[in-house]
Amino acid sequence: MIFGIGTDVVQVERIKQVYERHGDRFVERLLLPAEEQAFRRASRPVRFLAMRFAAKEAIVKAMGTGFAHGMWIRDSGFMPNAWGRPEIIWS
Repeated sequence: MIFGIGTDVVQVERIKQVYERHGDRFVERLLLPAEEQAFRRASRPVRFLAMRFAAKEAIVKAMGTGFAHGMWIRDSGFMPNAWGRPEIIWS
């Protein structure tokens, strides 16, 4: 079995610029409905978007598909489970 381990980094400033330019359209394209509800309550909304973007990118890399080969950015998401730990959710 092969294990791929890595770190996904996203520039928060870049996400901020995209959010300022596209607003709710960007939010709706990136987040699942449950994630969007959490985003609306977030004290640091741009950081929330950046974390979700990096996490979704990590999912498609781990699956080996990438966004260009069969998965769309809204096909997956993250929400805290009953213990507060992140859990992948699928659309």
